[in-house]
Amino acid sequence: MPDTRQPPASSLKLSSPRGRGLKIAASAIMALIGICFLIPLAWIILSAFDSAATVSISVPETWTLSNFTEIANVDETLRPLWNSLVISFGTAAITVVVATLAAYPLSRFQMRFNKGFMYTILFGTCLPITAMMVPVYTLFVSFQLLDSVAGTILFMAATFLPMAIWMMKNFMDSVPISLEEAPGSTAPPP
Repeated sequence: MPDTRQPPASSLKLSSPRGRGLKIAASAIMALIGICFLIPLAWIILSAFDSAATVSISVPETWTLSNFTEIANVDETLRPLWNSLVISFGTAAITVVVATLAAYPLSRFQMRFNKGFMYTILFGTCLPITAMMVPVYTLFVSFQLLDSVAGTILFMAATFLPMAIWMMKNFMDSVPISLEEAPGSTAPPP
């Protein structure tokens, strides 16, 4: 029977027996990294309440909320937020529905071109955005979708579709067919 005892904790140290030097160095480096992250955050917070904010960090002479009231209006805050919500939810809805409709037959039906088609979809994720700009621009001009929320939703959904189809197909491959057929086989006769 092999020996399964753990070696003593002192043999697992990487430095001196007590490891003080390593702990002090690690703590100093982590404190320096923390300060590097806190300085820009402090500048943002202090500048938000300063009516004459500059690039340098300083405590405001007079504290004010005017910076917040200037940007808290419909044109600069609420409309962009609404557009972001519409675009993100519209893109997600179209992407999920189309990816599901494309992935189900790819997962459940065995055709001789499935593998080649899936590699074509995977290749679509590798295309740089600059390779699609001219054809997409021409298409959007012909359908009058330039500078519209609908055009942005359609473009983003088309951009996300290859990866969504690939992931949805792999998910559907993991669901057993017996799980799909089970509700129909246990239904009572009419």
